[in-house]
Amino acid sequence: MKGINGWGIFYRLQDSILYYTMYSVLARQMSIPVISFSIMFNHTHALTVDVPRKLTGTFQRRLAITFALHYNREYNRKGKLFMDSFGCSEKTNTKSVMGCTAYVANNSVAGHVNARAVDDRWTMLAYYNNAHPFSTAIVKKKCRPVMLKAMALVDACFANNAFLNYALQKRIYSGLFPEEKKQITDYIVYKYRFLDYNMLIDLYGSYEKALIAIDSNAGSEYEIKDEYGDHSCYRMMLKLMRRFGYDGADFNFENLDSGKRIQLANKLLRLTGASMDSIRKFLHLSVETKAKQKVHKA
Repeated sequence: MKGINGWGIFYRLQDSILYYTMYSVLARQMSIPVISFSIMFNHTHALTVDVPRKLTGTFQRRLAITFALHYNREYNRKGKLFMDSFGCSEKTNTKSVMGCTAYVANNSVAGHVNARAVDDRWTMLAYYNNAHPFSTAIVKKKCRPVMLKAMALVDACFANNAFLNYALQKRIYSGLFPEEKKQITDYIVYKYRFLDYNMLIDLYGSYEKALIAIDSNAGSEYEIKDEYGDHSCYRMMLKLMRRFGYDGADFNFENLDSGKRIQLANKLLRLTGASMDSIRKFLHLSVETKAKQKVHKA
């Protein structure tokens, strides 16, 4: 699934948690087995197994509509969030399935965001036999009451097949120290993980062999038009925008007039060295604006 006009979607951790937990709930409800998954700045990928195309379409539409409803409410925006169509190709042999598994898992590696697929929390690869790969282990008897309350809320939501919307996330993270926030993020991802590790192991022979194969092969996907390039620039732009005072719902740049967005675009262009196309996607500028900027630069 890709953002309309290639525009950015996942600006904050909260956006990724909403999408991830929503995907988890719907996948369990609709019995969708997943063996590879990734969330990038303006698109997502998933490799499912033995899912009819019609059911895939139904699943994707439910996911897109529900996510956009919550996202638009949070960011005070209107209109479509994702492109109407989504790329979908069927794999019928083991080699092509392995290639697609590696391709999906290595999206953040290809985008220069992570060194390895296992370093990307959203692939869920790090959570196979580790509940806290990106934080210190939780010792409940040493936890503060606010942390215990946060974990209990996550448990209750998961037990009731409820995804973590923005309001719930605010309740969960409220009052936590920085390290506790890292711990609760790991707790959420581990609790809601939906990667079918057994299928992945059957495909490669073991979890360790799967990681070795994914590390050694970027994978390929020739049937789906995808976006390539350096996605680390988006992280750089996010840091700068926070320094400029933008946060929370401010990341709906569509609420800014075009003049202000052009001003920000020129500032980001000067400070980051990112391509104008990446800046256009980050600030939700039109394709026409990109063309004008190219002429202006020449």
